[in-house]
Amino acid sequence: MIRPELEGQFRERFDVKLAGKIEVRYAFQTVDRFVPEGTDIWNRVKPWGTGHAVLCARDEVDGPFAVINADDYYGTDAFVKAYDELAPTNDTLKTKYAEPVQAVRNWDLRYSTTSVPTTLSIYWAFRLRQNTLSKIPAGLDQLRIIAWLQTETTAAEKVKALAETVAELQRDFGTWKQPWGEVNRFQRIGGDINAGFDDQQPSLAVPFTSSFWGSLAAYGSRKYPNTKKMYGSVGNSFVAVVEFGKRLRAKAIMSGGQNSDPNSPHFSDQAPLYSQGQFRDVLFYKEDILNQLERTYSPGQR
Repeated sequence: MIRPELEGQFRERFDVKLAGKIEVRYAFQTVDRFVPEGTDIWNRVKPWGTGHAVLCARDEVDGPFAVINADDYYGTDAFVKAYDELAPTNDTLKTKYAEPVQAVRNWDLRYSTTSVPTTLSIYWAFRLRQNTLSKIPAGLDQLRIIAWLQTETTAAEKVKALAETVAELQRDFGTWKQPWGEVNRFQRIGGDINAGFDDQQPSLAVPFTSSFWGSLAAYGSRKYPNTKKMYGSVGNSFVAVVEFGKRLRAKAIMSGGQNSDPNSPHFSDQAPLYSQGQFRDVLFYKEDILNQLERTYSPGQR
């Protein structure tokens, strides 16, 4: 629904972009259409409201319909509900993917180590991004990329990514019902910066996701050539919260541990706290340090 004078601009911008994806028809709203006789409209500049716009589109509508206002965005859930109500059914897709789709639909949008919808959503979004990488316009920041994936990819592309996600999880783990903490792991098995990762070695479940998807704390994880699980290597590895007053108080969290020697008890002693998002006290004053002291050292001593 547009004003007649905007038709050329709309066709130039959208006809090519939407060709082959959805059928587009333009309806026109003017202040003189469908108004009671005798109504003074000559000082009216703006079109009438949404109800009048729907009336102006009556010749283009021949069945159930939904109205989406360009200046009011109600989130993806509104589009899902509109699809459920209006889209023709596809028995094969609905039968095959009904359960995973329902899991995502019922998701509370909170990550946790026990969340299956988090696993499905992260894998699905990552797969969709990889499948359409060559089509994503250059120069978009991460928020615009996410918006592009949502609005500019076709239903077929989204369904294909979902199908590949379910197949990948079933192939790697025997079921798509994988809690996020079972696939999203923290591991430190060597002192080298690039020590590598190994599904057969001990690791810890991590609830956080990548900042690309809006997560704070941010934990960037991925699969490696020799792994089925995802391991983190980027993100918020250290966070400190400090309260200044008569006496300083501080809490901190860090990944791994202070020591790079795998034989040290402090090689990975911070990992359980980090993986659970639990902050520790920062020992700032001398008496605090002395209370926690393990040993003392002077130059020249071993």
